[in-house]
Amino acid sequence: MHSDGSKESVESAEARRAKRRSDILQKIEESNLELFSPEPKPPAPEDVEDKPLPLPDMDSTEVEITSITGASLPMFYPANVGELTYGASCLGLSLKLSNYRTLQNRALQVSRNGCQFKAGKPTKTRLTRGDGNCFFRAVSNIFTGFEDQHVAVRQKICKFIKDPRNIDLLRGHLGNYQSGAAYVKAKSMDQERVWASDVEIVAAAAISRQDIAVYTERDQFGSRAGNWEWFRASGTPSKKTANAVYISNVDYHYQPVYDA
Repeated sequence: MHSDGSKESVESAEARRAKRRSDILQKIEESNLELFSPEPKPPAPEDVEDKPLPLPDMDSTEVEITSITGASLPMFYPANVGELTYGASCLGLSLKLSNYRTLQNRALQVSRNGCQFKAGKPTKTRLTRGDGNCFFRAVSNIFTGFEDQHVAVRQKICKFIKDPRNIDLLRGHLGNYQSGAAYVKAKSMDQERVWASDVEIVAAAAISRQDIAVYTERDQFGSRAGNWEWFRASGTPSKKTANAVYISNVDYHYQPVYDA
């Protein structure tokens, strides 16, 4: 009798696991269908790897930077799974079932959706390796669930910056550099362990078609200590409740924010 009961218990547990897997995949599919219905899915990464990036539709990918302080502190509205997988495709990142499962599990664990950050700053962040690639690792982590595609993120962003068709979008952030290509070369930005700046954040928002909210403490000039900046891919600063990805930059180290 004991043996039969154990067998039934194992079979019951396996059935529950199978049902959970089925429910997760169904939710992922529903999220993707909801997101992709207005426009076609971008081509697979292998189809665009060696081709120039398309000229962005500036009505939808213009990036406007807004500083947010005091009573205007941002509410936490994280991008949903469909938006993240769409952004990953735009960034040319590969997604496997493990990526979808990780993103879905994270979405289910968010407890403060629509809430304001406590004390105006993020405290719930995911650790990224501090090797000079932390911004690109953070972007990879946010859009795929893991930071292992940070090299591909850097390459895609640098390719976008060097494209002369994007100069108008980036001009205000390039300083004295006359072109994105000159900036990338001078900074060696296409090499690993080189720190990112606002230029790369603007490019990431434009490529992924996703708003990026960055909390900064103690930047090198001390001018943005404890301040939020909202890189709005939509170019519509009135969208105060737009879904976004959230990144913390404390002590010159970028980390994904996973909850308020």
